[in-house]
Amino acid sequence: MKINFLLPLSLLLVSALSHATNGYFTHGKSLIEKAQAGAGVAQVKVNYGLNLNPAQLNNGQHESGFEAGLVVFSPSRKYQVTGQPSACGSQCPFSIGAGNQTITSENEVFYIPQFGLRYQLDDISHINFSIFANGGMNTEYKGGTAQLGPQGTSVELDGTFGDGTTGVDLVQVFTAVTYSRNITNDLALGASIFYAYQQIELTGLGNFAGMSTNPMALSSEGVDSSDGIGWRVGGQYKLSSAINIGATYQAKVSMSKFDDYAGLFAEQGKFDIPSSWAVGLAYQLTPSSEFLLDFQSINYSEISAIANSISPLTKPTSCTATLQGGNGAGCLGGAQGAGFGWADMEIYKMAYKFNYSNQLTLRAGVSKTEQPINNQEVLFAILTPAVIEYHYTLGASYQFLSNDNLHLSLMYAPENSQSGKNTFDPDQDITVSMSQFEVGVSYQMAW
Repeated sequence: MKINFLLPLSLLLVSALSHATNGYFTHGKSLIEKAQAGAGVAQVKVNYGLNLNPAQLNNGQHESGFEAGLVVFSPSRKYQVTGQPSACGSQCPFSIGAGNQTITSENEVFYIPQFGLRYQLDDISHINFSIFANGGMNTEYKGGTAQLGPQGTSVELDGTFGDGTTGVDLVQVFTAVTYSRNITNDLALGASIFYAYQQIELTGLGNFAGMSTNPMALSSEGVDSSDGIGWRVGGQYKLSSAINIGATYQAKVSMSKFDDYAGLFAEQGKFDIPSSWAVGLAYQLTPSSEFLLDFQSINYSEISAIANSISPLTKPTSCTATLQGGNGAGCLGGAQGAGFGWADMEIYKMAYKFNYSNQLTLRAGVSKTEQPINNQEVLFAILTPAVIEYHYTLGASYQFLSNDNLHLSLMYAPENSQSGKNTFDPDQDITVSMSQFEVGVSYQMAW
């Protein structure tokens, strides 16, 4: 499915995105949510379409307007391999480096725009139009060596996997239309329908050709794209004068295939977007302060290309490597093809909002999760080192006399790592690491 009439809108964002925090989902959509570590599913505020929950209690506000923002995102990613390559037997192992190899990824600054538009239909309903993004690691490892050879003779080749510069660049852009309505004074329901566009490019994987069902669609095939249509629903309910609750659910999005990488991703290039859901509570502590608590689940296990283990590549019953390509459902690109081995993610988010004055609001938040990569999957985690577990955030909103708002957010994710054995050379240990910093600003204008 290719929906070309929305493609120009998506391309406004695609060229410079890399935004991986919870796996490859961003930790928050709007600048307000970002300043609160992603919390806000139950928070009542004027929604300009960039929030996780499509439902929004109107709370007596009758306002239309737009919000435009820019986020500067800076991830630092690296891998380290220790241990001498194993000796060759009847088959040489696939070894990385020659005993101690540490490479830091290029590309550490990315500029990410976002846009939301709100139109108030009447006192109880409004519609939104928004554009926002998720993204991948955008890793690019230059240098290093790998050693491999089929018949007892090891050959040293340039690059992490012996095929030159190695990395992946994944971008997902969402163009959404949202409708929200107060069913009663205490209950709001909302729904979004969105067009999802994604593109990907991978390099440096050519030496896995013998394990691929389609070696001609495995690596360095340039930028490929796919798209699909998805939906999200949500609700907010006012339990009391001090307590609101909220919930939202996004269904799995069936995307068209990455044909140019059909020999890499399971099911011949299928790379869908997993379902996710979140619940939240907002508690008004005092007239000027609010406590927020959210829980979010991202169901990466639904997507074979992301969730399948790398282990089928080591089992002849699943994948038999040949010079012409791999035979078996477990080979790269196969029906049960090897993948990145990610588990589902469960994220706990907590935030505090304080109205310092009628014009200035201060925000702080923290989120905790368990990174999705176990220690048996670290080889392919070099490409996607999604090992962040904590986010610490600060932010502020300033309301001008014109009723316009300026929003600021800061995020710091301290370095976390995961270590394990090289799948193809157990004498080697691999450690992947990542840390992140982000600053964002947006301007919200009402009319």
